[in-house]
Amino acid sequence: GQGKTEELNQTLFSISEITTRMESITRQLKDFSRKSPLNIKSIDIREPLERAVALLQYAVTDAQCDLVVDAPDRPLQVKGDRLRLEQVFVNLIKNSLDAMETSENKAIAITFTQNDDHVQVRIKDTGPGIDPELETQIFTPFFTTKAKGDGLGLGLSISLGIVKEMAGQILLCNDNGPGACFVVKLKKG
Repeated sequence: GQGKTEELNQTLFSISEITTRMESITRQLKDFSRKSPLNIKSIDIREPLERAVALLQYAVTDAQCDLVVDAPDRPLQVKGDRLRLEQVFVNLIKNSLDAMETSENKAIAITFTQNDDHVQVRIKDTGPGIDPELETQIFTPFFTTKAKGDGLGLGLSISLGIVKEMAGQILLCNDNGPGACFVVKLKKG
């Protein structure tokens, strides 16, 4: 009868949706592994960040987001792969933009701090922030807080993998105030 056909169609639709998703995931992972090994050398951390901001300029303007980069006026050398860091910053900034979709005042502040052996890039947004209960999960592959079908949940885990290969870290920093704040921590180069 009618109900069975309906049910079957729904099942077939789900299967095709899953297949499309898997293809897309496989493609992302292939792209990710193909670009290895990393080309790690001493680079100015400001450059990949500037490029990432330039790449997302349209999206930032479109979202009516206020993006401020407070970069030092002299080079900040770190050990890293310029292209991969650009990918990491694009991921993080894009996550912030997505998270702020329903926020009234959208702002992203990017700041730099350094100590004797590390440079830190902080990316702070005015979105809803990250639920403390989810903090341990956000770097897990395929975990996403986005609407179904909106994100693969690979951005953060891939970014973390990239930065770890450079002997760095991506941390969630819990500072007060609204929004999420991520820190990319890299060894000085």
